[in-house]
Amino acid sequence: MSYEDVYNTYLSVSRGAKGKPWRARKDFSNFGETGDAVCCMKLDNFFKKFPKINVREFFLAPYTLYSDEEHFPLSFYNSQKAIATYTKVQKMKLEQSPDSEDHIADIKKTLRHIATVCFYEKMSLEEYCQKGAGYVTQPFVDFTENKVNIYVLISLPFFDEQLSKCCNQDKQIYLGDSYDDIGKFKVKLYTSTRAKGLIANGFKLIKQIKSNQSKQTN
Repeated sequence: MSYEDVYNTYLSVSRGAKGKPWRARKDFSNFGETGDAVCCMKLDNFFKKFPKINVREFFLAPYTLYSDEEHFPLSFYNSQKAIATYTKVQKMKLEQSPDSEDHIADIKKTLRHIATVCFYEKMSLEEYCQKGAGYVTQPFVDFTENKVNIYVLISLPFFDEQLSKCCNQDKQIYLGDSYDDIGKFKVKLYTSTRAKGLIANGFKLIKQIKSNQSKQTN
């Protein structure tokens, strides 16, 4: 992402959040002379430093939390309040029912991610779950990078076994506050009407991808 992308993403969200039309800026020849350019460059560096932050959701967060506000300037997003707002909104989303539209969309995104990894690296779902990535396995790393939804993570093969092998420090690093609520997430998933079936069917399809690849190589 470049600072031009940052600006256009901000423009898209700030206008779209209020149902207003918008058009991506294409000419940035004089943009460097504006105050917005400085803000965008700072934000570009910030997003590169913390790649797990979803840029679009970062810009959308204050409109979600402070719905009465009409507009948030770019300078707002360079503040600690913007970071706190994003963190709070992400926590609110995490606390939603697994059957909420946000979680269902994220679960689908997660399943596509895992399927893509398994397809291109020619590995099974179980192999993905056991793939080492430093002190933990790949799913934990993917969770910290917002590539894996919490409900998919706790449903993966070997999750409980791998979690029990992690030291408390690693649990906090890779799961954050979610670690203390694993039991609660499991209960929510067990009583869900959509998420549980969606995840189970997704795993079946991912396993089928590997099965088809094995047949083609034989």
